[in-house]
Amino acid sequence: MSAKYHGGFNRRYRMAPSFFDMAPDYLCTQTESLIRALSGTATASPPVMASSPEAIVDGYAHVLALGVDRLRLEREIARLAESGDPRVAGELRELSVLLRRVRCTSDQLRDRLSAARTQAELAG
Repeated sequence: MSAKYHGGFNRRYRMAPSFFDMAPDYLCTQTESLIRALSGTATASPPVMASSPEAIVDGYAHVLALGVDRLRLEREIARLAESGDPRVAGELRELSVLLRRVRCTSDQLRDRLSAARTQAELAG
C-alpha cells in the first residue's frame, strides 16, 4: 500500500511499526501459517501442539490484531468512498479485497481456536 492512502498516520505513530508498515496482508499470511500449525497441516515448521496454551494465546493475539486491521481498513474505505473522487475506484477495490481476506482469515482462525480450546479442555 502506498502512503497516499494514509495521510499522516505514519507520522503520529513512529515508535511502533505502523499498520501500514506491517500491512494486513502480512498479518494474514502469518495467521494462515498459524491456522495450518494449529490444524496439524504445517510442513515447514516444527509441529505445534494444537491445544497448547501458547498456541492458543498466540492465536487470540492474531485475532485481535486482525480485528484492529479490519477496523482501520473499514475506516479507510469509508473515507475514500465519501471523498466522491472517481479516481479512487481502484484503491477501493484493492482495499475491499484485502478487507475480505482479513475477515475470512480471522473467521478461520476463530474456528480453529475454538476447536483447539475444546480439545485442550477435554485433554486436561
